[in-house]
Amino acid sequence: MIVYINGNDNRCKYLAKLIEADGHRVETNINMLDVCHILYLGRDGAGFEQVDFKPNAIVITLLKNQRLSYLSKLKGFNYEYLYHDDDFVWENTFICDEALIAYMIIDNKISLANAKILILGYGHCGRDLANKLEAFKAKITIANHNNRYFDEVIKKGYSYHSLNHLNLDKYDYVINTIPKQILTRQILSTKKTGCKIYDIASKPYGMNIQDRDENYHLLKQLPTKYAYQSSALVLYQAIKKVVDRYAGK
Repeated sequence: MIVYINGNDNRCKYLAKLIEADGHRVETNINMLDVCHILYLGRDGAGFEQVDFKPNAIVITLLKNQRLSYLSKLKGFNYEYLYHDDDFVWENTFICDEALIAYMIIDNKISLANAKILILGYGHCGRDLANKLEAFKAKITIANHNNRYFDEVIKKGYSYHSLNHLNLDKYDYVINTIPKQILTRQILSTKKTGCKIYDIASKPYGMNIQDRDENYHLLKQLPTKYAYQSSALVLYQAIKKVVDRYAGK
């Protein structure tokens, strides 16, 4: 089969090697899309909505592209996005969180042990980060959109802070996992000097660009840079799962 990979980062380069080792041809020429059987279009496939894909081609993105989903029914190609695969999401989360912690350790003058860390959000990343950082003896506080996970957070031994009444003056580190600009100028005014903010959320990220300073770190696409071979293997396995499912039909 001919497989198209959209991306030239280290993860995509190693993904290509895994696919070639599986006996397939990897195509990177954008003019050859109509002959490809499998197409990995990266984050959300933006810009590929006008392509006439090969009939029955399998088109894959990380996040859901509503337009591609709609067009697949009209034009006869198969569309899948990987972020509905919980196994893939968790494996990707583990790598992303490991990368963040490595960055925090290298980037700071104080230890994570006994550091007061506020994690914004308690989804996949928030849960895994809290668990990993607790192993470093950090003091964890969770802030979430609602009280849905309040009992779970308290049972785990973490503190809870409402997103509606955020105050940052107690924390050495703030980690944002919520794709929303919740760190307003008013909230940031409560931050103590030297507090580092690490943002691993997707767009629009956690803070307006005009409010960012030297203590704000936007860490995008960590799995494409950190442990990229392991990340490529996770991506390869998720893509293979999709392809095998269609082969079995």
